[in-house]
Amino acid sequence: MEKKKKIKERITEDITTSLSAIREGRSQGKSLDSPEVCESIRKLTKKIASIMRTELKFSEKFELGDQMCAKVLKEGTLVDDMMDFCLQHKDKLPVIAPGVDVIWRFFMNGTMFSPDLSRKISGKVGFLSYGKDVLESLYDLYVNKKTIRNQVHTLDSISTTTHNMCTFCDVTISDVRAAGFLAVYLKYLKHEAVKDEFVKGVPILTAASDIMNENDASITGNRRDVEYMIRGIKEAIQSPSGQSRCWFAFELGKTATKALAHLAFDDDNKKTFVSDTQTDVVTTLFDLARSSRYPDVRESAKGVLWTLSEQLHSSTKYADLVQKLFGKKTKGHVMISYSQEQRPLLLRIKQAITEAGFSVWMDIEQMRENVYDRMAEAIQDASVVLISMSYSYQRSEYCRREAAYASSLKRARIPLLVDPGYTAEGWLALMTAGDYHYDFGREPFETKIVELIEELERRCLKGQGEVTDGVVKQKVVSASKKSPSLLELQEDLLRTEKRKLELGMEVLAVKKGKLEEEIGVLKLQKEKLREEISIIRK
Repeated sequence: MEKKKKIKERITEDITTSLSAIREGRSQGKSLDSPEVCESIRKLTKKIASIMRTELKFSEKFELGDQMCAKVLKEGTLVDDMMDFCLQHKDKLPVIAPGVDVIWRFFMNGTMFSPDLSRKISGKVGFLSYGKDVLESLYDLYVNKKTIRNQVHTLDSISTTTHNMCTFCDVTISDVRAAGFLAVYLKYLKHEAVKDEFVKGVPILTAASDIMNENDASITGNRRDVEYMIRGIKEAIQSPSGQSRCWFAFELGKTATKALAHLAFDDDNKKTFVSDTQTDVVTTLFDLARSSRYPDVRESAKGVLWTLSEQLHSSTKYADLVQKLFGKKTKGHVMISYSQEQRPLLLRIKQAITEAGFSVWMDIEQMRENVYDRMAEAIQDASVVLISMSYSYQRSEYCRREAAYASSLKRARIPLLVDPGYTAEGWLALMTAGDYHYDFGREPFETKIVELIEELERRCLKGQGEVTDGVVKQKVVSASKKSPSLLELQEDLLRTEKRKLELGMEVLAVKKGKLEEEIGVLKLQKEKLREEISIIRK
């Protein structure tokens, strides 16, 4: 304990000294790129980075790092001035001023610890777009190996900063995506100069995978790309310390499996992965799913295998492995597959179906551990799966995997339309084409729930205690026994609505802050215009 206390005290003292030197230099009118101030920022950055190399526990490292970044954020307008300084050098791209690369290195290290710093960067009008512009301006130089040292450092720092923002402060993901980073990252990843050196490509790959969705899987599925991803997975497996070249093993493994997950939704890629014997991607994924030290990596690997399940079940090489990983005996129930955004409506549907006497499985607790094991068991034990169709369902990787796995096991499927503004498209429209859709989004609930229960009656048992297609009807409990579960349901709905309101208030607060900053910028521009008009008149 004494040793840890000394580590914390030493780091705190060094960072306080660096901040004091920065403050003194700025009070003397020195700019952020002056040798004195620039060197102090560099020392501050190195000291924050050094926290990860201490003997503290991971939780203690992140706590200390967050505290040190909080000290920086409280240092007057320092962080805002850093961002303004970078924006002032936008017109000089691709030239990177000495102060600019040092500032981005600070952001890179600070965002690993501080969600507040991530939100500060995300909220600065035009700053993320500027970061994207820097990467675009460096592309030709980078792929032709003509970049100088501080340009390479800045490229790595910007991509790692956006990765940290998305990993440790996920509320900034939409802002990073909106700034246009993905198109730039994918452009880099497609070039041979990046593919040939995996370690140099890691920051770009991780940053891209953070903001990719199923419609962005434009990293092609050829052998070179598969090998590229597998190198990342093996890096995660072989790292004995939990970190490799300043990257956590779970980051490398999660990124690689996430990128593979996007690729695995493509039918041609599925065949490539399962038949490939050179890189043996599937065997590596099974190893990760069963024995990785990192829960996130295990779940990501299971997710890819889940997506490939239909091909794996048909493979003589992998059929037994996938059965051992996911296989269990069928018991029979009605499963509700849904996106959390439609949870209140689906809870009403669940209540009605349960009271009609059916055994219903629904993830109410929002599974966090062993997600794919529990999803697999729920689908394998189901005879009927209710597909709750909505825009959020279509975009969700978890939901897509549930629907695909249920289809691969030939489970009966009943589509429910639960979003009034949604029209089926893409993979979801193709999967449910020809099925009758129960429209709970536009039609009266009371009418559609009766129709749905009648459909379940046709598919399932009519006599009590018997089994048809594996779906068991239960005795309807007395009214006195129903009341507590109904009360719990109502309380759960109220909590959900309350959380929605809270999230709405947070979004409004962020938007308000951005609008206030934009108004401030417009005021400055107005004053500058007035000055220019005054000069012209004189």
